[in-house]
Amino acid sequence: MKTQTKPIPIHDLTNKLLTNLEHNHQDRYLTGFKNLDDNFDGFSSGDLVLVGGRPGMGKTQFAVNLMANLCKNQVCLYFALDLSMKDVAARFLACKTGIEAHHLKSGKVAIEDHEPLNIANKFFENSKLSLTDIGIDDPQSILAVIQTQVKQSQTKVVVIDDLQTLFTGIKKSKINQQIQLFLNQLKSIATALNLIVIVLSQLTREVEKRKSHLPKLSDFTGDRSDLHSVDKVWLLYRPAYYGIQTFEDGTPSANAMQLILAENNNGNEGAVCFHIDKNFTRFSAIELEFS
Repeated sequence: MKTQTKPIPIHDLTNKLLTNLEHNHQDRYLTGFKNLDDNFDGFSSGDLVLVGGRPGMGKTQFAVNLMANLCKNQVCLYFALDLSMKDVAARFLACKTGIEAHHLKSGKVAIEDHEPLNIANKFFENSKLSLTDIGIDDPQSILAVIQTQVKQSQTKVVVIDDLQTLFTGIKKSKINQQIQLFLNQLKSIATALNLIVIVLSQLTREVEKRKSHLPKLSDFTGDRSDLHSVDKVWLLYRPAYYGIQTFEDGTPSANAMQLILAENNNGNEGAVCFHIDKNFTRFSAIELEFS
């Protein structure tokens, strides 16, 4: 039965609605990629985002590009668990300069590249981004570090790269259970601390068994219900990696990646496309949408 209330001035109700709208606007964060922000409204505080893909799809470099956008205005923390922090730092410089990361690590950099590297270094000096490798094989320490960084630095965005590294010593029969528990804990901490938490994850080999190699939600653990605590699921797909010359709609796939928003508790689902530069360092939005 509908609850009955005494008469309330309309201004009290409209004012409350406008206050909520303003609060929601303040809690939204743009990704810096126009196609994602226009079609999927960016992020909201409390979001837990799972980014999945097979090896070679560009998960880490895409996350690096995303964080390079976000760290201009938000305090960001990147857990480098799969690669060394030196490797990840080189990828951040690569994304700002277009110079391949392996050249930066080996020191094989041309004289004319010094100026853009110095400009990029200045950008990161003025940014709000920190890296850490704390948490390898210890998911609980990641939660502790996040809580500490929020308290000390007002961290707003966290990337964990990647999920499988955390559970390398766990028996296969228990991995799904441990992953689900960890995702639940991340969602709880994201909600409680008004964070955006982005977790990178490798998909199962089921992707390789399909002719198109198009990823699906079930390719995380084989059970969609395992993702109930996740707000957004992004699947990364590069047909050209498999020698496939076009996307499903016939669009050429060379130097391109499709981001499939397979799950979105707060809005639309669909897909958008990104151009990748020749050195695989920079991702840029393409005004191309997939239904």
